[in-house]
Amino acid sequence: MARAVPAIEAVGLSKRFGEATAVQQLSFTVQPGEVFGFLGPNGAGKTTTVRMLIGLLAPSEGTARLLGETAGASDDLRRRIGVMTETPGLYESLTVEENLAYFADLHSVTGPHRRARLDACLERAGLSDRRDDRADALSKGLKQRAALARALVGDPEILFLDEPTAGPGGFRRGAKVDRKVAPVGGYRVSHHPPFGGGGPRLRPGGHYQHPSAYHRPPR
Repeated sequence: MARAVPAIEAVGLSKRFGEATAVQQLSFTVQPGEVFGFLGPNGAGKTTTVRMLIGLLAPSEGTARLLGETAGASDDLRRRIGVMTETPGLYESLTVEENLAYFADLHSVTGPHRRARLDACLERAGLSDRRDDRADALSKGLKQRAALARALVGDPEILFLDEPTAGPGGFRRGAKVDRKVAPVGGYRVSHHPPFGGGGPRLRPGGHYQHPSAYHRPPR
């Protein structure tokens, strides 16, 4: 039986900015259905790694592949991933729903299921009752929730979460991964220990692979 193509595969990934090395010889694999987390202090290179994985930064050395393709190689691959950044990056003058609708357009979410998809993402993030609020009226935590809804709107196969627990009103550090939210592969970045005090023990700069693996329900 053929082995499944890894959701994420990094081999010897390095990134240098001038004489400063942000990431050095990083290698790991995330299999379909796994939740993978990367833990380290501020400045450890976590966000730089995410940017290389999603194709925003070219590595100085090494390779990164998502779903069997070179990271950032095509617009089709970009549409197959969702990214929740540490800074929400919402359009402040638009409502929560208008922000989601804009990204739905970018991900070609059209047709009769568009409304259902927007509603589902708002409900999943606990923002159904704030859909008509402008983004600039939200607290930092609620903006994080809106950023999660935005990341989910394209029904991604891989979901990247950068500091999802940041900000009061956001997501509890001990929160479990919602299997209904999760797509084929997941990647979580944080400088906080995951899952409260009851999760796997971690060392700074290490990673965890949590057994709450998930698959997107078949279409």
